[in-house]
Parts: sequence; structure tokens; C-alpha cells
Amino acid sequence: MRTTTILSLLIVLLGCSNKQSEQTTNEVSLTAISAEFPLYLGEIDLSDKSKEIHLSDNVSSRIDMTIKNFADEIDSLSPYSYMDLYINTICLQNESNTVYLVLLESFPMVGWAIGVTLFYDNRKEEFIEGSFYLGLSELYHYHDNKFNPIDLRITSPEIELTDFDMDGINDYKFTELIYNRTYDAIETIILTTKNATIDTLYFDKKSLFR
Repeated sequence: MRTTTILSLLIVLLGCSNKQSEQTTNEVSLTAISAEFPLYLGEIDLSDKSKEIHLSDNVSSRIDMTIKNFADEIDSLSPYSYMDLYINTICLQNESNTVYLVLLESFPMVGWAIGVTLFYDNRKEEFIEGSFYLGLSELYHYHDNKFNPIDLRITSPEIELTDFDMDGINDYKFTELIYNRTYDAIETIILTTKNATIDTLYFDKKSLFR
């Protein structure tokens, strides 16, 4: 009986040890590229190690979850692992928020990219619920750690700070190019996070015929 009890305890302990090992293995440690507002993605060199910053476990975990969610959204039967879709993360800081632009490829090696924007509240030291998808595939072709401009008619930055409602608090202006098979359109979106939520203050679409 005593031998059986000891064997049972050893099995339990080994099981716990294996679980801890799996948790350690699954921990993700990511880096980001530090940049400044306004963001012109075509000017960013993602291979520049001097701009690389290490991210906390909390931030890395949220970005990792964002990549997984994106992979699930585009194709659950994709032959690629979810990390194959990950390009890098751009980190933009201001007094109230840190903005993380998670850069992802819809199809690896094709060059179609999208940015998932996460907002981190610097005072509360936590992420604001939700995210904002920034379309990049009509603006840039991604290749060899570089975003190469496709349409030179667009001169606005992808992300910039503004004070849309003139309340002294930074808002975020996003510019993207949308193609709907007949014409291009520039979309301008202004977001605020001042109530610890991501809210739209302004939206505009202007057609650009080819």
C-alpha cells in the first residue's frame, strides 16, 4: 500500500512538473520598434536594432493573443503557424497612452499587411479594451523588413496625434486607403480613448478614381 501511495505521488508531481514546463515553453517574449508620432510606416526600418525595445510579459502576452486571434479570423485551415503571420510591432508613446501597432501578414510572402492597433493606458498600466484594424495592403507592399509605398498619392501619415474636440487631450488620427473594385477611397478615422474606451470621434471617406 505504501509503495502504491508513493508511486501515485510521483505521478502527480511529474504531471505538475510537465505542466509547469509547458507553461514556461509557451511564454512569449517579444520586442518592438520604437517610433514617434506622426507615423510614416514607409520610413520605418524594421531591422534597425537600435530602435528595438523589449516588451514586458503583460504586453507580449496581449500581442501574442492578438496574433492568434487574427490567425483564427483569416483561416483556421491555414498551413502556416500563427507566428508566421507576425511581422513586428511599432511602439508609439505619448503622455497618456502607449500605442502598439501589431503588424501582420494576411498571407506570408505575398506582401499584404494589416495593422492591429492596441492602446495601453499608461496611468492605469493596463490595456484599453478592444482594438482598431488599420488597412495597409493598398498603401504598402511588405518585403524584406520594409514597407514599400504602392500609391504615392497618399502623403498623410498612417497615425498622428490630434486634438479633435479641443479638450486638451490627445486623440488619434488614422489614414488608410481602401479599394472596393471600382475606385480607391481615402478613409480618415479619429479615435479617442479618454473614457478608457476606444470611441470614434470622426469618420470621412473621399473617393480617388483610378
